[in-house]
Amino acid sequence: MRKRVTSTDVAKRAGVSRSLVSAFLNGTPGITVSEDNRAAITNAINEMKYTVNVQAKSIKTGRSHCIAVYGDVYNALLLQLVEGIQQASGPAGYHVLMYGEGGNQAGRDGLIALYRQGRIDGLITLDFPDSLSAQWERAVLECGVPYVTVEGIPEGGICTVQTDYGGSITQALDFMWEETGVPPIYLNVQPPDRPATQGDRERLQAYEAWMSNKGLVHTIVTTIDEPWATQKNKWQKWLEGQQKPLSVLANWSRGAVSLYRIAYEQGWRVGSDLFVMSADDTERVSRHMVPPIPCIEVPYMDMGRQAFMLLEERMEVLAAPEAVGQQTDVEADAQEQLSGPKWSNNVRQEVIKCKLFKGLE
Repeated sequence: MRKRVTSTDVAKRAGVSRSLVSAFLNGTPGITVSEDNRAAITNAINEMKYTVNVQAKSIKTGRSHCIAVYGDVYNALLLQLVEGIQQASGPAGYHVLMYGEGGNQAGRDGLIALYRQGRIDGLITLDFPDSLSAQWERAVLECGVPYVTVEGIPEGGICTVQTDYGGSITQALDFMWEETGVPPIYLNVQPPDRPATQGDRERLQAYEAWMSNKGLVHTIVTTIDEPWATQKNKWQKWLEGQQKPLSVLANWSRGAVSLYRIAYEQGWRVGSDLFVMSADDTERVSRHMVPPIPCIEVPYMDMGRQAFMLLEERMEVLAAPEAVGQQTDVEADAQEQLSGPKWSNNVRQEVIKCKLFKGLE
């Protein structure tokens, strides 16, 4: 097996000391490396194909340059969040560790262990748009791990990246009204395994407010997401009782898919007889429907990039020498987290606007 090239080998090839090579690689303050020595070290690195031993560097700096991303691995949109995180974290010199076990609290506890072991420098979680578990918030704040939640709603002391759920509904309804002039029905599809979230409530309230402002009577159809074989007859009876043209805004894509299926089976033309739009989807999913379904895209990639930017700020704050042995803003907030939000300059809430996808024209 070929021996790994070390900084000592580079120093010998360049004709300088190993400490000078280390200063060059790490940008050590107070140590000047001349232009001639810089050139010699750079040439030696290129000739010997030297790469920094990350494990050794981590021992010296106390930082792993790795962050963990946690979410429900059954959620396909998690990958878009990770893509955005990697776009921002890669240039900053960080690797991303995927750590997904659905909503299992035990999996989250494992994240705390990774931080305490020095294997990650911080973490990002994709949560339901609702209040975070008090137990989880307490664990995060007590251990001091740099942390950002995407879509989760913390009590205080934790950075969060969210989207404007109410605004997304208003944007969708404005588009639908302009396209059809037909009062839209709101299809409120709920998963069978969890109650409505804060995001669900904000969407529903925005629909009711929009309809009232237009002087229209709102119509809300609430149903549980079930296998198609179970719900087919229900959708067939419902569609038979509707008049053409019909305009429906679904709170998420699963409801829109069900309408597509029953419309096809009943001979309705999507786009003329039935106009369907999804309020919680992405273009990558919607463009594969036939015809492509208009949607309000939750900007998970942008949210991922913003989440890493916030996380990087937290990691820098907590790693600063003046923070060692002192109470940080996050720790101070932790003492009052149950009494209400208390946002400091370093603990922020960022809101990323959703995007309109009109379908393929």
